[in-house]
Amino acid sequence: MEKFLLDNFWIVVSKHYADFNGKAARKQFWFFVLIVVVGSFLLSAFAAFVSFAVNANIGLILNVIYWVISLALIIPEIAIATRRLHDTDRRGWWQLIAYIPGLFLGVFSLALVGIYAAKTIQRFEEIDLNVPVVIYMSYGLGFLAVLTLIGSIVLIVLLALKGKDRTRWDN
Repeated sequence: MEKFLLDNFWIVVSKHYADFNGKAARKQFWFFVLIVVVGSFLLSAFAAFVSFAVNANIGLILNVIYWVISLALIIPEIAIATRRLHDTDRRGWWQLIAYIPGLFLGVFSLALVGIYAAKTIQRFEEIDLNVPVVIYMSYGLGFLAVLTLIGSIVLIVLLALKGKDRTRWDN
């Protein structure tokens, strides 16, 4: 089973890196997701441990490696999700129901963090955190977080559905 997990991961990364055509079986998709999630958790936990227990500079290097790997895996993650959605007779664009609100959530979060950081370092003393813009941005953050959560749940359900065609995925 372990060998199959790693073989499946390497097949997806090496042969189907940016392949948005065709279909992917549930087993192929979820095993790939399992390897990515577990590997991501283990590498980030190890980097955090090294940062705090051994050396912060080595931990920083491990964090940079983690982010490089994460960025390199974005394309195969989107590609295999697209092929998985094709297997359920849906277009790959359905992924946007989770990604679009998440993107706006990230932008709003960074803007709000910037406002709070500017107030915290007292560079701009005239910033009032009770102004309607900041309050509405906070409400917007909550709304976008709920939309992202709902979109993510819907996407997970769509990805978990049985495929319409029982064709096997190729190696």
